[in-house]
Amino acid sequence: MSLSQLAPKEISVDLVLEVIVGAERHHRIVWTAGRVLKEDGSLHQVMTGDPVRRKALLSRLRAILKTLAGEGVLAERGLQFNFGADYEVGYDLIGESDDKGAATDGGDSQACEERTRTAEQDGTSHGGKPPN
Repeated sequence: MSLSQLAPKEISVDLVLEVIVGAERHHRIVWTAGRVLKEDGSLHQVMTGDPVRRKALLSRLRAILKTLAGEGVLAERGLQFNFGADYEVGYDLIGESDDKGAATDGGDSQACEERTRTAEQDGTSHGGKPPN
């Protein structure tokens, strides 16, 4: 299920981290709330939808990114970026990703690996979308 279809309170740190790790398997990305929505495929829906809901979703995603930075999974950049949802703080995933998407150096790689393992076990490691 895409993030745009969830209530802001239903969007968890693990769900956002799943989107981040999945996209980082292919290329390095500067992460913002807008970029998370873009990679999830729901940026257009959110930005053209109800402004009150948009504000709540973006606030929730920004708080989650800040939490991940506090846990050492993401590193805050000193610059503001705009990926479709206003100018906001950008973050980098710390360390490279292995074939499972877990951080292999820097940050709290054990926590990242545990989240990835949990997502694989409960069948949500495909970003909440049905597997092909």
